[in-house]
Amino acid sequence: MQDIVYCLIGESGSGKSAVAELLEKEIPGLNVIHSYTTRPKRLEKEWGHIFSVPLDFMRAKQEGKVVAQTFYDKNYYWTEKDQIQGKGASLYVIDPFGFQTLKIKERYLGHRAIGIYLKVDTDIRIARMTGERSSQEISRRVKNDKKSFRNFQCSYVVDNNEEIERAVRRIKGIILKESLGNELFESSRN
Repeated sequence: MQDIVYCLIGESGSGKSAVAELLEKEIPGLNVIHSYTTRPKRLEKEWGHIFSVPLDFMRAKQEGKVVAQTFYDKNYYWTEKDQIQGKGASLYVIDPFGFQTLKIKERYLGHRAIGIYLKVDTDIRIARMTGERSSQEISRRVKNDKKSFRNFQCSYVVDNNEEIERAVRRIKGIILKESLGNELFESSRN
């Protein structure tokens, strides 16, 4: 069975983490990858990250463990081989640069990376971020996202402007279709 990494990609406020949390509950056996990061926690019970220090990133990189990485807002984000290899179907919230690094490593690590872009209008993304972040941070993120997502292409585009359950159903369908023949697909049909 080939390892497949389904990458949820979208601008700030597009609902990537919320969708990933719901998919983890919806699909038994789905390996949801929590990204290592050097950024500080925003919330006490923050989901989706393993908090580290820059030395951890440098060490993992030197040891050849890093398979996807990015540097955003003065912090490193990365995933390691053991989070993917031998896991079957995985789900990973990632940015365009991190996705490209993961795609490059497909050739010699033997996994497949499939990009799923969560499309959300800018005004809706801003509304979702309001209250969690300052207006300056929101503006900075929106500006950065315009650069990061310029000329970016994925295998799938899923609208997440409205109800999140609709996007989750669509992505679940993509995962099951792409995983046809994997153990994950077989167990989810029962």
